[in-house]
Amino acid sequence: MSDTAVNHNTPFLKCVAEYCISCYPDLSALTFVMPNRRSAIFLKHYIEQALDSSAFLPRFIVLSQLAVRGAEYAVCDHQEQLMILYKAYSDVLTKNGHAEQISDFDKFLFWGEIILSDFDSIDRWDIDADMLYRNIKDLKQLTADFLDDEQKAIVRSIWGDSQLTEERNSFWLHINAVTDASDADADSDTGDSMIGKFLSLWQILGPVYHTFHSMLHDRGMTTAARLLRDLIADDEWQARLKAPRYAFVGLNEVSYCEAKLLDKLSSGDKARFFWDITDDMMVSTSRSVVLNMSKRWPQPDDFSPPAAPGPDIKVLAMPSKVAQAKAIGLTLTQLIDKGKLDPENAINTAIVLPDEALLTPTLLALPLQIKNVNITMGVPFAASSFATLLRAIVSMQLRAVYNNPRRQYQFFYEDIDAVLSHPLIRIIAPDVADSIRSKMAADRLFRVDICFFAAEDYKPLEYIFRMVERDSVNEADNCAQYLIDLIDGLHRDISNIDSGQAMPSKTEADYLAHISSEIRALSTMIANYGITVSQSTYFAFFERLLNARSINLSGTPLHGLQIMGVLETRALDFDNVIIASMNEGAFPRRSYVKTMIPNSLRRDYSMPATESLDAAYEYYFYRLIARAASVTLIYDSRAQGLSSGEPSRFIAQLKYITPKCLKRPEFIEYSLGYAQPDDREFAVAKSPDILDKLQSFKMPGGANLSASALKTYKQCPLKFYLQYVKNYRGDTELTDYIQAVDYGNIIHGTLCAIYEQYKDRPITAQVLDNICADTNDLQLRRIISQQIVQAIKVPENHFNSEHKITAIVILHIVKRLLMVEKECYKPSFNFIGGEVKNEIKQWTIDNDLTVNFTMSIDRIDEFSDANNSKALRFIDYKTGSDRTSAPSLDALFEPGVHDYDAIFQLLIYCHAYADLYGKHNITIKPVVHSLKSILKDGKIATKFNKEDIVDYRDVDDPDGDDSFKARLVSLIKEIFDPEVPFAPVDNINACKYCQFANICGREIPDK
Repeated sequence: MSDTAVNHNTPFLKCVAEYCISCYPDLSALTFVMPNRRSAIFLKHYIEQALDSSAFLPRFIVLSQLAVRGAEYAVCDHQEQLMILYKAYSDVLTKNGHAEQISDFDKFLFWGEIILSDFDSIDRWDIDADMLYRNIKDLKQLTADFLDDEQKAIVRSIWGDSQLTEERNSFWLHINAVTDASDADADSDTGDSMIGKFLSLWQILGPVYHTFHSMLHDRGMTTAARLLRDLIADDEWQARLKAPRYAFVGLNEVSYCEAKLLDKLSSGDKARFFWDITDDMMVSTSRSVVLNMSKRWPQPDDFSPPAAPGPDIKVLAMPSKVAQAKAIGLTLTQLIDKGKLDPENAINTAIVLPDEALLTPTLLALPLQIKNVNITMGVPFAASSFATLLRAIVSMQLRAVYNNPRRQYQFFYEDIDAVLSHPLIRIIAPDVADSIRSKMAADRLFRVDICFFAAEDYKPLEYIFRMVERDSVNEADNCAQYLIDLIDGLHRDISNIDSGQAMPSKTEADYLAHISSEIRALSTMIANYGITVSQSTYFAFFERLLNARSINLSGTPLHGLQIMGVLETRALDFDNVIIASMNEGAFPRRSYVKTMIPNSLRRDYSMPATESLDAAYEYYFYRLIARAASVTLIYDSRAQGLSSGEPSRFIAQLKYITPKCLKRPEFIEYSLGYAQPDDREFAVAKSPDILDKLQSFKMPGGANLSASALKTYKQCPLKFYLQYVKNYRGDTELTDYIQAVDYGNIIHGTLCAIYEQYKDRPITAQVLDNICADTNDLQLRRIISQQIVQAIKVPENHFNSEHKITAIVILHIVKRLLMVEKECYKPSFNFIGGEVKNEIKQWTIDNDLTVNFTMSIDRIDEFSDANNSKALRFIDYKTGSDRTSAPSLDALFEPGVHDYDAIFQLLIYCHAYADLYGKHNITIKPVVHSLKSILKDGKIATKFNKEDIVDYRDVDDPDGDDSFKARLVSLIKEIFDPEVPFAPVDNINACKYCQFANICGREIPDK
């Protein structure tokens, strides 16, 4: 046979196709064994191109399908394997008289996954399980715990806890589960030594292995690895194969059992081998594996694809995932401009995404010229909108708690809010979701009773917010029925949505029905094996169902730009290759091997060590770029959060030890930022629409100004605009504890409730003494409890320890405050009222302006002033750090300063009250009741310019040129001035705690 003529950039699979056509007249007698289905599609395409006449095409399979051909047993599902393994584990312990030590399935589940993984390795590498576990037992015996309690105490005192002193996991001990007395300490009379107790696990795993496979065979099933192992011992297997000849193409690693299968086929001259490797590629572990395979199973002497000249390599450092996607789009545009990529059919170009999360931003960043895209990688269903909603609902169910006094289950507010805030719920029932959230916030429902959702208004979502009954007998059935009802309900509600609304993917919605059928199958399986499964374990199985499934995107494999995962690139070659997420830990992926077999023993038994996955990814990388003409590698350069910003080791290899076949890469680093001009304007001009909205503050019955609104405008006009003109509000965070603002409300409410009893008579020192007498504590506690109920919306019979302690603390604070008032408010005063609201709503500021104004004064007292005339005292309770002394008018009106807001607010009340009710001739004394300063100093004093404020009109310029009222009028008129925009305050420190700080885009100083 003559050498097949190929060009330098001829793809490896094309070389294979042309060679086989020239060597095998009857291709139908040939079966190609490929690394994956994608490579099989491309090889089939190249064969069709190379044929010059009609012919029957060969078969194409992957290596795992070869073992299944002619097999007597079906491969068992992974979930069912776990259940059979648990039965095997239970049987072994029961047969040895230790049934009482069988762990619950919930505890066994995690370790069962590890045991199955090890059993798979044992079978793939044809290892004697009994000998392996005996070796592990011997190895563990060297590290067993032989220290007594005194020795452990000394070790802990010097070095702290270590593997010698930590508590051993009780699951692994299986105390007294010694199956071979000869293995126990020879000095032990009972054969039940401490060493034997600790090592007993390794003694039962061998029998568990054999029992597990025996149970599988009894059910007509096996595992994929055991199937391979059985086949190499089956002399008749080859006779059952339908194809007379096999061609193995592009394999890069095989297990021991797979190697024995290849030996069988090779010895019978039934196989040909084609290895995808170039002589100039970097020498590495992965390459040496393929070289060794090519020596054991040589490829035809006259088949030798030439090495490519090597690509131009560009390495881009991008500061985010989105930036990586943008870089992919830019690279594609540049390839189009250079004529290296045909936008009508970009099949010569591949985008490789090790991180599946980059798929969506990459699709959005593709140039518009590219008409066709083929996506080989599946989109994980776990990343879909439905999966995120289902996880939130499962989390809500698992965190639900039983309230004994109320005798019902409760969901946590945060879990409910996470479900109600999900985009799908916002599509299905936005009004119901808003109503539930508003009700929880208004009633401060941190824990919500299940019966809450039975209300008629909430019926549309009741199928979500019903509790899965928890009982040990039917718990799995209850979970299954809940999930089925949930998925059916979601599918029904999504199907009934108007087509004009934003809709989730139809593929995602249709996939729900498939998940529902799998849930039914899972429940049937659990029932068949008689396994008791808790709610948490059943939901864990459900999570595994979500994570294991992917939504396959349809496309035309041999047409358009190719987007694929790393494993899909095996045996494929492209002119242009773009690989994103070239970060350490992403490509290559971190190797996490679930195993109990130490690395030392894995090497001794020639099993793959934990670093074998790294070697495989190294092979995928170098063979992919070796025949390309242009390679672009992109990595995330951010060093924050979970991202280390560390480029892949492959990039470092290219940089420092570039193989001879590859050109030295070009490195380009991008930074993410923007230039902010010095004159950047945040201000909101008062457009005609905004001026129309401001008119509402002037029209009777319209929007109201308040002292709080005026404080907000003084602090920041832009904040006033967002909060009072646009009606934006920050989210209300519910807590299950009493917050500082609640303390203030409770104390204020308690004092007002006490004084209400004396509203029609003078309150003297004697009255206050009687109120604070110990004999009156029971009544005071009753009042305090009522105020706590109003503040936190929790019935008194459901008070927890914190609520009861709070009541005691507030009792002492209230009595202390009353005693201070007795000393400061001599000889007596009359309580006019608490939370006093104005009845007259229209406040005439001056001849040109009248506004709607509302106020709520914490407390009003009547007393006799120095002239023995009736005077009023306006009291505002403060629990924070508000100051009770203002140095000047400038300080009171200084933009962005919060220190004197309490005095500022009280003075507004005084002027508004005097204007609204014509009380200009009455003395009104503003008093800030700062609880902190009162409890600390025992004094009540509100000052301006270092002098006590006797009357609100005293807060003016000492020279008489300026007054508080004049500045207040100017401030209010400025709100309505069309020429003055709503601009952010210059004082950047005022933005520290502003809920709208992110809207401004300012760089806020640390709090």
